[in-house]
Formats: sequence, structure tokens, C-alpha cells
Amino acid sequence: MGLRAISKLGEAGIKVYRSDAGTVADMLEEFQDGKLSELSIDKACREHSCH
Repeated sequence: MGLRAISKLGEAGIKVYRSDAGTVADMLEEFQDGKLSELSIDKACREHSCH
């Protein structure tokens, strides 16, 4: 996710998390278990080739 998207979501009070889970159910379980790391501006993609 890019810097601008993370910044705009943060301005709206929305936290962004990263997950490599295979399904939404798995991702929700990771979130509930506190296993996801918050994606911050310093970890944002800076160009399209960063994926």
C-alpha cells in the first residue's frame, strides 16, 4: 500500500494492517489474536515496483 493511501486512512483514524493470510477468515483470526502488524508510513511502498 502506498504512502498517500496510508496517510489518508490515518488522517481518518483508520489503522492499516498487513497480512499474508490466505483467506479473509484467516486474516480476521490473526487480527483477533493480535498477530498482525500495523502498516506505518515508513513501511509504505514508495514506487510501483515495490510489490
